[in-house]
Amino acid sequence: MAMKSTMLTVVLAAWCLFHDPPLLLRASGAKIDIDTGKMALYVFGDSLYDTGMTLYHESKTIGAAKFWPYGETYFKKPAGRFCDGRVIPDFIAQSAGLPLPEPYLRPGLKTYTNGINFASASACVLVGVRPAAIDFTAQVEYFREMVQKMKQQMGQEKANNVISQAVYLFDIIGGNDYVQLLKDNINKTISPAFKELYMREILGNISIHLKTIYNEGGRKFAFQNLG
Repeated sequence: MAMKSTMLTVVLAAWCLFHDPPLLLRASGAKIDIDTGKMALYVFGDSLYDTGMTLYHESKTIGAAKFWPYGETYFKKPAGRFCDGRVIPDFIAQSAGLPLPEPYLRPGLKTYTNGINFASASACVLVGVRPAAIDFTAQVEYFREMVQKMKQQMGQEKANNVISQAVYLFDIIGGNDYVQLLKDNINKTISPAFKELYMREILGNISIHLKTIYNEGGRKFAFQNLG
């Protein structure tokens, strides 16, 4: 029940970011695209939000969602999502009148103005905790790379407008860091002092990456249980 409530809260919060332009204008000063009236959706996180990044990632140690029963209820085939249908970003995108979020690593992807999904299964905040995964640092670097591509394609002013209008959605980034810590110390006692330091390191890294996205122009953030 708690998980359903959290999911509903995230969906409603993101829906408000997309569907209350006057509030957004007052909060961020962004201009809504008068041609489409739509804002992009950029997604970060782990398997709860992954729409195919792991599928196209070079890692062979993390299983991709490419076999039955993944995708059976909506796509009728595996679609890179770690569930039997759509994930939360899919519902939010559809509610906003946007296409389903494309994974950034999909070959041939050239359009970024509707939004992109950087989330990937097993992702952690701290670099090296799960080396085979696309961690939060790598996801943000992919985002910065995408911004540069957009500026080359559209020009800096138009690209900046898309970035500032967009909604940025984050899932339970940090959860896998704690899970891995427990797995690595299954028969050991972890001191309260170390737990405190570990938590602060995770939160510190999250703050750094959020500031990076902010500095690139992002202004409207929606979170699900960060850190």
